Amino acid sequence: MTGPRFSLLEVLLAIVILSLLIGGAMAFTSQASADVIRSRRDWEATHALSLATEYFLLAPPRASVPHDLLPEGYSAECRVEQATSDLPEFAQAGQAGWTLARYVIDVHDGAGATIGHREVIKVVREDDL
Repeated sequence: MTGPRFSLLEVLLAIVILSLLIGGAMAFTSQASADVIRSRRDWEATHALSLATEYFLLAPPRASVPHDLLPEGYSAECRVEQATSDLPEFAQAGQAGWTLARYVIDVHDGAGATIGHREVIKVVREDDL
């Protein structure tokens, strides 16, 4: 008994179809991998900004970030300034030693590029400004 016989054309056609399917699967996998890497980078930047914001809001004004708070390669800085713009006149003056301050928080990656920025208004002692 002899099995089915295929012509050279049928074999070549099967190889071409199989190659196209493998190539499409590899392209799809490559794109999915790039999406995962991009999502991870975005999550790390958002997480670092959240950590830095929480730290600066809980720490005394002008505190520096501990070296082990942020992921390696990331750094953060915070500027504290009086928040008087865009406020009604009665809110611009301090009350009983307290005033509104604007915390301007920036997070940088290892290359020094700003990857996150947040501004928060917080009540602080006037002495801290």
